[in-house]
Amino acid sequence: MTAIDDGEAFEQVLAESESRLVVIRASRHRLRVARRAQAGGGVLALLAVSSALLASDRSGSERGIWIVASLLVAAACLASVLVVQATVILRVRRQAAVEERVMLSDVNRLRELFIHIARREEWDRERTHAARQRLSRFPIEGEMCR
Repeated sequence: MTAIDDGEAFEQVLAESESRLVVIRASRHRLRVARRAQAGGGVLALLAVSSALLASDRSGSERGIWIVASLLVAAACLASVLVVQATVILRVRRQAAVEERVMLSDVNRLRELFIHIARREEWDRERTHAARQRLSRFPIEGEMCR
């Protein structure tokens, strides 16, 4: 942890926290995209299974091939859902949680020390307002965890 004992250290930790916030938001976006891909794979699996069920009503030699192909597509879709879960979602969620904990810890320290540093160094109104604006962009602890 960096000691926040003057305005320069305050600005440095605030800038690091802002860059972490950007990384966390990008991770959350990647998670949403991966979840959509999973949902799409699930829908395709359901469609493949339903087409296999519809094909069972058909007669002829193509029926068996159609059922097998549909079930193979369903299995591949479900496998893709599991691969996305294992390779993308779990890893990104873990990394985002670590970054979020560090960011929230730093931001909470900044919020506690802000007024003391601003008074001690006699920050002008503009700098104080700018620092408050920057701090207000961060969530309250636990807000982003969902």
